[in-house]
Amino acid sequence: MKQQPIDVCGFDCSEISENLLAAAGQEGKIVAFKGKGKTLLVPEGSSTVEYTFHHVYTDGKYAYDPRLSMNAIPWGDYMRRMKSLNDGLRWGRRGFAGPFS
Repeated sequence: MKQQPIDVCGFDCSEISENLLAAAGQEGKIVAFKGKGKTLLVPEGSSTVEYTFHHVYTDGKYAYDPRLSMNAIPWGDYMRRMKSLNDGLRWGRRGFAGPFS
């Protein structure tokens, strides 16, 4: 998959994911990611950036992360990538206190 992030300068991941959820008619969900400690590595295009959290919109089948790719990313592929960058990755609904199943 060719990774060509679109210009989302000036918007953080929570705003982007909320806009995508709204565009999808509130179908799907926003997933929040946190690292084991205070740092979370997030892929952006061909680089990796440090954050304290990351939000992404999913329809349950695909992740939509325009900072990573202009294309939808199969959810399993997205999760493998996030897990490979972050030992002890935690994820859940926005505002979560810990991992969910």
